[in-house]
Amino acid sequence: MAIKAGFSAFCFAALLLVSPNFVRATPTAKIVPRAISKYYALGDSYGSGLAAGKPWSGDPNVTCGRFDKAFGVQLKDNAKVKATTFGFLACSGSRAQDVQNNQTNFDTDADMVTVSMGGNNVGWGDVVNGCVYRFNGPLAPDCDKALQNTTNLINDVNSLYNPVFNGIYKILQRVGTRPNFRLYVVGYVKFWNANTDQCDNVSWNYWQIPGTNPQKMTKALRKQMNDLLEAANSKISSVVDAFNNNHENRVIFVNPDSAYEGHRFCENGVTEPMPPNTDRPDTWLFQVNTPVGSVGADEGTLQPTGYALQYYQALLTGTGVGSPGQGMNAPTINPVYAGKTSSSPSGGVPLWISKIFHPTTPGHAAIANAIASRIS
Repeated sequence: MAIKAGFSAFCFAALLLVSPNFVRATPTAKIVPRAISKYYALGDSYGSGLAAGKPWSGDPNVTCGRFDKAFGVQLKDNAKVKATTFGFLACSGSRAQDVQNNQTNFDTDADMVTVSMGGNNVGWGDVVNGCVYRFNGPLAPDCDKALQNTTNLINDVNSLYNPVFNGIYKILQRVGTRPNFRLYVVGYVKFWNANTDQCDNVSWNYWQIPGTNPQKMTKALRKQMNDLLEAANSKISSVVDAFNNNHENRVIFVNPDSAYEGHRFCENGVTEPMPPNTDRPDTWLFQVNTPVGSVGADEGTLQPTGYALQYYQALLTGTGVGSPGQGMNAPTINPVYAGKTSSSPSGGVPLWISKIFHPTTPGHAAIANAIASRIS
């Protein structure tokens, strides 16, 4: 199956890359450095900066989960960019297909585009729900099955490789043959320090259910999740390589993961999951209890898009929502999440649930710096 999938990917790439309609810079064209006037930030909830800072002024209802400390917003003012025109098109919940279809109507004379895509194509929400929080209690996805499903989707050429390829192709098609254009494809960061001991006997489960053995965040499980993120990055990077191997020199894969060393979950000297009413600036990923920029974690809401809606529906409809009538087996909220409820004050998805496992403001700054380091 792996040989067949790899051959299919090769054929698909070859057909497009030799197509007379495929647009690329001339291999021998001299790249002349010039100012970056027009910059557009595309992508999913990583690109939209979900919960990092304040809601973006161009998205006041937070329909797309755009926030003003997203890496694209921070990057536009970087000394290497200083864009005079900035388009913030990233939208929470977007798959690679959605980026291709809904976010590529930017100016054809764009100088630079960043994009994060592919994370929503591989069932990652089921992994976070089934292996970490288990928001709908015994009805949450089985952890092992969720991990295997994500593995299969990463390796399925039609689930990740082709959609990311098509997204990049559409972006390049939009700008034509302009040799100074650059597209920075941004990878995802690993969530866990998989070598520490403290999390081995700790459950992050949202509900405590008597008579059950809650999922623990063991080293083995943390490593499995990290390995999946690394595999997804490798697949996305291989798409970029497919373009560059055909003399396309305008697409750059940026992996910000190394910047997160020392800033993941389960680092030495911390208590996990993070206790309520605390802030941990050195952890660059949101947990349930992490404060949301200037917006109270239980105050803001999002429109129901992407995996956050799945989590929220689990809280509302799953057996994890207990009642006294359920007797001795009635689940209760894990004390570490005291004060978090399954209600939403304005009909959207609460930010405290939407933001989990997304980069915080310092995390987005690290991603912006990683991209800037690749700009010549």
